[in-house]
Amino acid sequence: MKRLTLMGLALAFGFGAVGCAMNTSAPFTPAQGVFFNNTTAPLSTEYPAAMQASGLRSGKASATNILGLFAFGDCGIRAAAEAGQLRTVSFADYSNFNILGVYQRTTVTVYGN
Repeated sequence: MKRLTLMGLALAFGFGAVGCAMNTSAPFTPAQGVFFNNTTAPLSTEYPAAMQASGLRSGKASATNILGLFAFGDCGIRAAAEAGQLRTVSFADYSNFNILGVYQRTTVTVYGN
């Protein structure tokens, strides 16, 4: 029984490590925590020259992952723009919230008019 438990833990760790290694990221990746993560970063580093952040509205959209087995939600830019009733998107950020890989939430926040 002890051997089976150790094999199960090793397998779970292996799947977790593969998921981290294949993780895609935006142009800027903020600090990542192993046990807990709650960070925000830009989705792009290309901004219009005359962009002003003041006076912009925002919209958010999220997707959730549980145990790396179940994922649901729409964290796309279009879903976030629709949630904020935006016609144009000037820029976007993403946020990652993760507790031990058991519960993960990715949120995209768009800003525009």
